[in-house]
Amino acid sequence: MPRRKRRILELPAIQFPALKALLARLPRVKLAEPEKMVRQVLVLVAVVILALVMMNINARLGEYYRLSTERDRLKTEVIQLTSTYQALVTQMAYAQSDLAAEDFARNAHMIREGEKLVVPLTPAGNPTPTPVSTPAAPAPVQNWQVWWALFFEP
Repeated sequence: MPRRKRRILELPAIQFPALKALLARLPRVKLAEPEKMVRQVLVLVAVVILALVMMNINARLGEYYRLSTERDRLKTEVIQLTSTYQALVTQMAYAQSDLAAEDFARNAHMIREGEKLVVPLTPAGNPTPTPVSTPAAPAPVQNWQVWWALFFEP
């Protein structure tokens, strides 16, 4: 299938004589010297590179701060876990000692050979405890009494 050529709509040229006269009166702009333009482009490139480097440094500093706080938190957690471990090792050593067995036997009311068990007995009946007197709360003072004392009592 052959390709069709596109028709391009051509508009007739519009003439603006007043615009041409206005453009003719405008001063001609001279471009800067090529050496100055090269320097300006180099300075612009340097500024863009510097901005990118500063953004990279800022991102790295944020990451450093985050990692430093994480490190400090983990140090604290390690210290806590180490102290817990030491306490558990101490408890385990005590539980395996003869002293722990003796303390358990004493609390269970067991005795050794040659000892006599003494169990304190409570007196017969329920003795009444001695009542403890509590001071009575002062009566609340009304507002008019406060003002009376303020103005009329010495």
